[in-house]
Amino acid sequence: MLNDFINLQGWHFPSNILLLLLALGINIQNIQSNPSSHDTMIWKSDIHRVFSTNNAYETLRTKEDSAWWWKYVWRQAIHP
Repeated sequence: MLNDFINLQGWHFPSNILLLLLALGINIQNIQSNPSSHDTMIWKSDIHRVFSTNNAYETLRTKEDSAWWWKYVWRQAIHP
């Protein structure tokens, strides 16, 4: 859990994880920590109140605007 990486002074990550986060452009020192609070997992369910990995992926993925011509390319790929 995330609270494994928090002590009374704040964040306490192993150096290899800190280097990985920095390589990804994440400076963990800029994120405030509260060692006295508890972790909570929050899952977003679908309209039927069911969690699925597909729903989590759809919620988290970056969605771009579709090109107007995508249906024609897709149709040609399915029915050449």
